[in-house]
Amino acid sequence: MPSTTTLSPSLRKLDSSQRLALANTLDSEICDFHRRRNKDQAQIVVRLAVLRESRGYLSLGFPSVQAYAKQRLGWGAGKVKALLELHARLPRRPLLREAFEAGEVDWSKAVLAGRATEREPEREADWLKAAQELSSRELEAKVCGKTGEEVRRGRWVKLTAWEESVLEAGRAALRSEGLDLELGPALAELTQRALQGGSVGSSRTRFLLMECVDCGKTTHPTGAEQVPVDPAVAERLRCDTEVQDTRVLPARVSRTIPPSVRNEVLARSKGICEFPGCDLRAYLELHHIRGRGRGHDPDHLLHLCAGHHAAPHDDDAVKIEGSWSTGVRFSRADGSLIGTVGGPAMADSRESHDSARAAEATDSRDDASAPAVRPVVADSREAPNKPLAAPTQERDDALRVLKKLEFSARQAKSLLRQALAEQPGLRTAPAEELVRAVLLRHAA
Repeated sequence: MPSTTTLSPSLRKLDSSQRLALANTLDSEICDFHRRRNKDQAQIVVRLAVLRESRGYLSLGFPSVQAYAKQRLGWGAGKVKALLELHARLPRRPLLREAFEAGEVDWSKAVLAGRATEREPEREADWLKAAQELSSRELEAKVCGKTGEEVRRGRWVKLTAWEESVLEAGRAALRSEGLDLELGPALAELTQRALQGGSVGSSRTRFLLMECVDCGKTTHPTGAEQVPVDPAVAERLRCDTEVQDTRVLPARVSRTIPPSVRNEVLARSKGICEFPGCDLRAYLELHHIRGRGRGHDPDHLLHLCAGHHAAPHDDDAVKIEGSWSTGVRFSRADGSLIGTVGGPAMADSRESHDSARAAEATDSRDDASAPAVRPVVADSREAPNKPLAAPTQERDDALRVLKKLEFSARQAKSLLRQALAEQPGLRTAPAEELVRAVLLRHAA
C-alpha cells in the first residue's frame, strides 16, 4: 500500500476492496500517531513533575509550572493540574500506569480512571477496561456516578478584553473572601450573588506571621501549632506587610510601604504583573529591587505576581537589576536575558503625557470663557464636596455600570473619586477605563 503522502488524487475511482484496504491502512496509521502522542504526553508529564519539584520553572522565568506549560505547550492550567495529580497516583496503580505510558489510554480518560480507583483500588483492572472501551463522556458519567460528583459540561466563552478584566476583578474579590474558585464555579457564584442582590469582596483574608527577634525564625500560627515558614518565603512576604511589635502594648501598626508609594506603583502597573511577558492580575505583591533596607522609592519597586516575586528570593533563580526610569533587567542565573521593562523611552512617554495634560490645563485657565481647572490631590480620604475630575457623561456612565455590579451609589462615587485622585490621567478617560480603575482599586 502506498504511503499516505503519495496517494493518487483519483481516490473516488477506487473499487470497494481497494477502498477498504486504504481505510484499514489509514486507520492503523492514525491510531499509531494517536498512541505515539499519548506516549509523548506521558513522558512530558514526568518531566513537568520534576520541573515542579525542583522549582526549575522559576529559573526559566515562569511563576509556576502551569504558566510554563501554557507558554511552551499551550496546555491550560486545569489540564496540567489534573495530569500532575494523575502522575502522583500512578505509582500505586501499576496497570493504569503501564497503559498510560504505553499510550493505550488518552490522558483525559486516564485522569478519570485514576480518580475512580481512589475510591475502588481493588477494581483497577475494571476501570482500566472502561477507560479503553467507553467514550470520554460515558466514562465521566460512570466515574461521577461512583464518586458522587456532578458531571461538568463544557461551554466555550469568548470574552473581550473589557469583559475579561471585569471577570478577573470579580474573581479577585472572591479570593479576598477566601474563595479561590476556578472560572466555572466563580462565574456561577458571581451570577448567583447578582440574582440574590448580594455583594462580593466585603472582607479581606489576612495571613499572620510571627517573627522571633532573638533567633530570627518566622512561623505561622495555626491554633496551638507554630508552623515554620521558609526564610525565602518570609523575606518575600516582608516586602509588603503590616508590622506590629507586640513586645510593647498597646502595639502600634506600621506599613513597610507607605500607601502613597503603593498607589503610585499600582497606577504604573495598571494592576498587572510587571515581569516581562506576564499578564497575571491575581496575587500581586510589591518587590524591592534593591532590598527593603534601602527605602521605598517607587523607581525601585515592582508589582509582581506571587510566582514571579518568589523567583528573586529563591536562591536568585532570577536576577532583577536596575530601576524603572533607567530600565529593569530580568535575567536567569546564568546571566541570559529574560527581558526588560521601563527605561527612558517609557519614562519619556509618561513625562510627555503628563506635560500634555498640564499644557491642556494651562490653556483652559488662560481661556476666559473656560471653567477654572481644579487640581486633583492624591488623597484617599473621601471628600463629599470635591467634584469628580472627569467628563460628566463618562462619569455618569461609569457610575451606572458600577451600580449594576452591586456597588452602592455612595461606594461607587467614593471609589471613583479615589481612583481619579490617584491617577490624574483618568480625567479624560472613557467610562470603560474608569470602571476598570475602580474595580482594580476595590480588589487591591
